[in-house]
Amino acid sequence: MTHSTGTPGDPATGRVRAGSLVLALGIPALAVLVGVPFLAGSTRLVLGFPAVFAWLFAWAPLSSLCMWLAWWHYDRHEFGDAPTPPPTEGSGTQGEVADR
Repeated sequence: MTHSTGTPGDPATGRVRAGSLVLALGIPALAVLVGVPFLAGSTRLVLGFPAVFAWLFAWAPLSSLCMWLAWWHYDRHEFGDAPTPPPTEGSGTQGEVADR
């Protein structure tokens, strides 16, 4: 039996840090799954929308923020050695077409 000795979050082993998952997926999921039933019977309006819709609308960008924070705190160091993007067209490097 082989045992992986990679650290959590190591792309070679496919292991993910638990904190990253909790921050990126757990908090938004919990907010929606708990908030919707809690606000479903509310008659309050927020900017003209029922409170439950305002809650869901608010968590769309907040979910993205949670994913970015998870990447920032747990995973960004793994992308430090990422290759540089290919040169843009007209930069005078590979792929130049000869004048005819």
